Amino acid sequence: MIARLAGRPPSGVLTLRFRTDGGPHTFDGTIHHDLPRLLEDIAFDSANQVLVLTGTGDSFIPGIDGPSLGDVTKPMGFDVMYTEGRRGVQRLVDLEIAIIAAVNGPAT
Repeated sequence: MIARLAGRPPSGVLTLRFRTDGGPHTFDGTIHHDLPRLLEDIAFDSANQVLVLTGTGDSFIPGIDGPSLGDVTKPMGFDVMYTEGRRGVQRLVDLEIAIIAAVNGPAT
């Protein structure tokens, strides 16, 4: 599992924990693709009040699996990566709930 969104308790506080094989998360094409959609789902649930972003282990996303992001040397590959990345950041900024980053150790 790449990122796990814990079920929202009645308090409306969500925890989004990034992890790979039970340890620190290696950022890859799957999370790059899925994160904007996940953030959109969070935004559309009006019962959500707080989002806690965190990881697992002694560092926060210490590595990137570059090849899984596609061939960014080709225009289409770069366009997909750029568009998904922009959407992820924009959807995070557009969330109308409090966001707490509980970063565990060094972050890449």
